[in-house]
Amino acid sequence: MEKETENRIRRALEDKEPVTEQSVNNMILLARTSLNGSIRREKINFPGFLLAQIRYIGWKMWLAEFVVIMAPVFVLFQFLRWHTITQTTAVFLLCCLTVAISMLCIPFIYRSIYYQMWEIEAAAFFSIKKLLLSRILILSAGELAAITSVGILMSRYTAVDFKNSIVCMLFLFGALCNGLLLLVRKTEMERLCRYFLAYGFGLLLLMTLFARFLPRAFDGTFYRGIILGSCVLLGYGIYQGRMLVSCSEEMIYI
Repeated sequence: MEKETENRIRRALEDKEPVTEQSVNNMILLARTSLNGSIRREKINFPGFLLAQIRYIGWKMWLAEFVVIMAPVFVLFQFLRWHTITQTTAVFLLCCLTVAISMLCIPFIYRSIYYQMWEIEAAAFFSIKKLLLSRILILSAGELAAITSVGILMSRYTAVDFKNSIVCMLFLFGALCNGLLLLVRKTEMERLCRYFLAYGFGLLLLMTLFARFLPRAFDGTFYRGIILGSCVLLGYGIYQGRMLVSCSEEMIYI
């Protein structure tokens, strides 16, 4: 209906006949009809906007992420299957893989900057930060499924303890997601990818120091503490998500 009205207005503008009062009234009527139709159009809410983003991400990006995930998983699987290492080292390697999987959201975020579309996206009904939140939620769901599958696969076909490894991986994944949400809230779009990449490398360095000087952090000694920390990170992540959904663009920086 909207396309038909647009075509009628275009044909009226291209008409070479002299302008009369009747033609002006017809033009006003067509414009008013188009305006009323756009006003009556229901605005999409955030859950609907979130679902709409799934198909906009594109199957090529999903396929690329799957391939990038499977390559290091296969290498680590073969390494753990044929080499005898301690549980501490195995869990440490799985945590490093968790960081690598979580970093895969950077190309999706950087795509808007690369194609110089983020200014246009920022002018949409949903702010650029809400758009990023929707993409982060979708990608995090896929990454969480990948991390859980890796933990199950490694524990089933290798000597890695499932409970300890999956708890450490989920805790680290929660720390990465919360760090990304915090950067979305507090930093500018142009610096987001660089800061998140630096944050990921910082976590890798911190884990390396723990593995070197406090290996008990990966052997299940602090199992309950890590579970408690994961619950805290989950709550904080929900809080940050609600802040991004409910706050205006100006209020986010406060």
